[in-house]
Amino acid sequence: MKATLITISAIFVLTACKNDCQDICTEMAAYAEECGFTVSDEEVDACLADQKEANDVSLDVCDEMGGAETIRDEWPCDEMALYWDGTATT
Repeated sequence: MKATLITISAIFVLTACKNDCQDICTEMAAYAEECGFTVSDEEVDACLADQKEANDVSLDVCDEMGGAETIRDEWPCDEMALYWDGTATT
């Protein structure tokens, strides 16, 4: 029981500390995988690290762009390779 609470707390802390631009990293990675691309943990980690110190202008843009539906509207599957490494699983 104690280990479960620690795990849940750790997950909450890790997800609660992400900014809007970091949220887009994870949303884009999930969408890319739906499109048939392989996105490594290292690529997601690099994106999260790059966006950790996003400036106010970037955060405003990410806030406006945020959301899985907006990402799908703006980026067709064939353009996912522009951001990720382009390794398709299909």
